[in-house]
Amino acid sequence: MRDPSAEGNKKTSFRNRENVVVWLIAFLYSLVFMFQSPLHPWIGSGSTTDSSVFRTVAFMMKNGYMPYRDTFDHKGPLLYLLNYLGESIAPELGIFLIEILFFTATVFVLYKISRLVSSPVASGFVTLLATSLLFTYFEGGNFTEEYAMPFIATALYIFLDYLLNDRITRLRLTLCGLGLGAVLMLRPNMIAVWIVFCVYIFILLLKKKQYKQLRDTILFFLLGMTIVIVPILIWLFARKDLPSFWQDYIVFNFRYSSSEGGRATFQGQVESFLYYAQTTVFIVSVLSLLFQLKEKKDRILHELYILLLFLSIWLSVMSGMAYGHYGMILVPAVIYPLSLMVHKLEIIEKKRVRIVAFILVALVALGGPLYPGWHRHLKTMKKAFITRDERDIEKNTNVQAILACIEENTSENDKISVFGNYDLILLESRRMHATRYSYQDPIGTVMPEIIDEYLEELEEDLPKVIVVEKNKISQRLYTFLLTHGYTLMWSAEAGNIASDSVYVRGK
Repeated sequence: MRDPSAEGNKKTSFRNRENVVVWLIAFLYSLVFMFQSPLHPWIGSGSTTDSSVFRTVAFMMKNGYMPYRDTFDHKGPLLYLLNYLGESIAPELGIFLIEILFFTATVFVLYKISRLVSSPVASGFVTLLATSLLFTYFEGGNFTEEYAMPFIATALYIFLDYLLNDRITRLRLTLCGLGLGAVLMLRPNMIAVWIVFCVYIFILLLKKKQYKQLRDTILFFLLGMTIVIVPILIWLFARKDLPSFWQDYIVFNFRYSSSEGGRATFQGQVESFLYYAQTTVFIVSVLSLLFQLKEKKDRILHELYILLLFLSIWLSVMSGMAYGHYGMILVPAVIYPLSLMVHKLEIIEKKRVRIVAFILVALVALGGPLYPGWHRHLKTMKKAFITRDERDIEKNTNVQAILACIEENTSENDKISVFGNYDLILLESRRMHATRYSYQDPIGTVMPEIIDEYLEELEEDLPKVIVVEKNKISQRLYTFLLTHGYTLMWSAEAGNIASDSVYVRGK
């Protein structure tokens, strides 16, 4: 007679070994994928535009300043704390290491979601397929979406394991709430997973009259949120930064994602929605769920999941813009429906038919998302290895000329200003910015009063050097420069003030 406890111990031992192996593979996979990051030590091309802003906030924090109050940006405080941690480790390498950690966790949890319904080999394939979307959506990394992915994936795993297998613990409830708290402190329009499933589970427990379980669920979920949100709010309050946090993170973002700000038109939102919804992986995910609706088992779950997919996109495009990195949150969302599709192939009774079906799916995947992305990526890795002793940023003659002007005309303690959206200059020169606004575009379009405030603060500080990004100079700024004795010291195109330019005061 078979011993049930021995059988259970055997399964537990297998799962533990499997988890260790998957963690290791996920780490190695992240090391390979992170050649997509310009912060990779072998690439060193400097950070992308948005990433440079977040790193600048962290740089100012390291020098004793606060986000929002002293250096404007409109993302959540957790993003700046992560960048501050990276900046404290090393200006570029530190953030790169944090990205490795978050990406490893994301890949591991994606695999665990897939394992809820499919075999180890199939789960590995589906994880590879889902993460192939990142070749389009990653865009250099260090975005809120990148740091939100492991929290979204973990919440999805907890919700799905509960709804499919009735497995839930107080620790899982706490982790689920912690994830929501973290995402709210990154950017709140990435919480579709919690909106859909928290509402459903609340109604489900009420309908079943499981009031004690409902109470415990709410308490431990709120505990998880509190662990993240309360310490951050206390920190902001203690540093007298809460009013600025409210204005920049809440008030500004409402305007940023409304038609009042001049960007979030309904037409723009629809066009952006279609941009993400027309990808092959997304369409296949929706079709997979629709196919599952033929069966009564888990029908409500699959209906909710279709809602989740569309709500994820709609919340992401509220600003009316279709930035590629917004699509990163779809990676955790598509893993489950893709796994359902592959599982259907696994249970085909006729072996020959099953093999043919797998081959066809593999060929479609290779011809669509997998091969093109990995082909480009391997070429990037090869180039990075060959040129690993050189920094790409040092090959940018414009940047080097600007840095030389700054070095010649300022000391390390002098603040400068950069007009446009070119915070990379602040980071490479290791100079703090003179006004509250390290950048003014596009925020000055959303709230024109920002330009007024910037020029007023500029007049108070009158920094020695003002760098103007290509095609960003305005008549108001040009008049300011002439009025206050600034001389054009260098421009990328001789005498052309519309090109990258450096102005020095008193020369």
